[in-house]
Parts: sequence; C-alpha cells; structure tokens
Amino acid sequence: MFKYIFVTVFIFLFTSCQHTTTPEPQSQIVLGDNIEGVQIGDDSSTVVRKLGKPSYIGDGDMNGYIFQYTEGRLAYTFVTISKDPLFGLGTISVSLEGPYAGKTKDGIKIKCEREFVLGKIGVPDTSFAGSPLTYDIYYFNKNGFTFTYENQIIHRIIMSKPK
Repeated sequence: MFKYIFVTVFIFLFTSCQHTTTPEPQSQIVLGDNIEGVQIGDDSSTVVRKLGKPSYIGDGDMNGYIFQYTEGRLAYTFVTISKDPLFGLGTISVSLEGPYAGKTKDGIKIKCEREFVLGKIGVPDTSFAGSPLTYDIYYFNKNGFTFTYENQIIHRIIMSKPK
C-alpha cells in the first residue's frame, strides 16, 4: 500500500511540475511569395485572419485601406489593401520595420548588412543609392521585394506587386 501511495504522489508531483509553454508563432518572410502568410491580392478579411486585427486602419490618399500594426511581434507592420481595379484589388504591399524578428530561410531580416543580403540572394534587379539610404529591388513572378538600407543596414522590407 505504501508503495502505491508513493508512486501516486511521485507521478502527481512529476506531472504537475512540468512546465509547458505554447511557442510564439514563428515570424516568416518567404521571398517571392509572402510575408507572415499574407500574399499580394489577399483581401482584408484574409489579412485579418492571418495577422489579427490591426491597431489602426487608415484610408490614406487612395481607394483602399492601410492596416497598421503597432504592438507585439508585428509592430511597425503596414499592409496596404486596394479597392481600386487600376492598382489591383486586395493587398498591394506589406511593409516591415524593426523590431520585427521574422526572417527568410537564408536568415535575411531587419538589421542585416547589405553585403550579407547580396551574398545570399545576389545582385538586385534594380538598385538606387543615396546617402544614407540605398534601395535594392528584387523581382519575382508573384511579387517584388524591396530592401531599404540605412547606412548599409536593412531598415525596411517591402513586398509589393511585381513590375
């Protein structure tokens, strides 16, 4: 009987002391495809389903909306959604700034050096250099990705419609 009680208490203590946590969703940038699962053309309800409710919704100077996320892992994320067939319906751009921690499978993320990016994905299709900003644009079949560098360090990543 003592052995049964000891085993029962041991199992109870062992299982109650285990600490389980739910991992935070992994932030992700997939060059040529999506940011956080959001793709060019996604409608506003799809964006909300994938990213959650935005902190603010602005209307800007266009026929559409700008979803702004200001908290958590998506802080400083902006999604532009068009209602104008001239621009294309649905998501036309997603813009990320720090402190966003997501990265590509190659490790490209906010605060990476330009030299690292060039080594991973090669020479951009288009590049504009100024002081202190440089813009590198890579065109893919589904979309384009622009890396904005400030003093050769990624400051902003933008996914937009292809050219």
